[in-house]
Amino acid sequence: MTSESPCDKTSSDHVNDRFGSELSRLKELNAEMARSLKRLEEEARSLVGHTQENEEIVDQLIRREGSVWAVPVAEKHRSQVYPFVPIQERPERPGGRTMRVVSLINLKGGVGKTTLCGNLAAAFGAANYKIRGGRAEPLRVLAIDLDFQGTLSQRCVRSDALQHAYASGLTSRALLSGTSRSKGEALALPCVGSSFAQVIPADDTLDGENFRHQAMLALGIKETRFLYRRLFFKPNFMKQCDLILTDCPPRLTSSTVCSLAASDYVLIPTAPDEFDIPAVQRTLYWIGSMRQALSFPVRLAGIVLNRTSKATGLSAREEAIKSRLNSFVTYEIFKSFPDLRGCAAPAVLDNYVPRRTGENNSINGKPGTPLPGTTAEWFHDLATELYERIF
Repeated sequence: MTSESPCDKTSSDHVNDRFGSELSRLKELNAEMARSLKRLEEEARSLVGHTQENEEIVDQLIRREGSVWAVPVAEKHRSQVYPFVPIQERPERPGGRTMRVVSLINLKGGVGKTTLCGNLAAAFGAANYKIRGGRAEPLRVLAIDLDFQGTLSQRCVRSDALQHAYASGLTSRALLSGTSRSKGEALALPCVGSSFAQVIPADDTLDGENFRHQAMLALGIKETRFLYRRLFFKPNFMKQCDLILTDCPPRLTSSTVCSLAASDYVLIPTAPDEFDIPAVQRTLYWIGSMRQALSFPVRLAGIVLNRTSKATGLSAREEAIKSRLNSFVTYEIFKSFPDLRGCAAPAVLDNYVPRRTGENNSINGKPGTPLPGTTAEWFHDLATELYERIF
């Protein structure tokens, strides 16, 4: 019978110890690999979720999805919500007036927003309106072009002044960015034919700036819906201006939403056509929804029928459309959004804008001139009714 020598025993123990140590190390390595795999799985799931979320956001941005604008203000962005100054708290202007802000908006194009904005600015700036029991005075009016196509700018500003503004970055884009290339120069330019009306012009750079601010909001980088309040409600600004009119594009851009957040009233132009009624309804629903979600104080000043068929009165078809719009606003919009009610009068204004004789619509005339001719009297009457509603 053989016996194990001490040397053999020591060698066997050493092998066993090494095997045990290696086995322990492999078990620890396996456990670490399992933990790493679990972390990778969690990161992969998170990445898939984040990618899907970003794809949804990108899809919303591509479609210019309106729901982006109604999301609640993030807690981390609360300090970026510039305050709204109520009408009664604004400093008085000569005549006892305080500044008013009115957005001209319709989510459908071609309904006369620009024509209405330019001619109301000209009418108020020239005191071409009436006051019951008093004498109308010229108002200090600021019309702001928020459509990158710049039609209002081209209609109401001299071309040389406009080209300088474009070259210097002195456009409505600066209202979003908060800067301009030429420091110290005013954004507002004189409106042709008026000593009291001014225009902040727009150019095609505004479109990219609008999209950039919408993306920052959608991605949670910055709160971009209250930027116009930082200018409109500065004490010195409120002391210099009676009325701000914003010409909004036919879509929900950053500029449009910023304008709504800073406005006292909205004025909705529309053609008296069956195809245009849904656009008015959609516009009012979006305004009501955003007002409700974000506590916008904006209210409805009224709906204006533009490009009516004749100057002597509305046709039977147009009267029917007017009645339908009044009923819709009263029984649908004000029922769903009661705080949107701005005036006691019916939603559709009594005054309207007819087509000019021989023209298909009321948008005509030369660049740099508000709408000329006999049609001007219609804007004077309209300005009178609007003044009574908002002042």
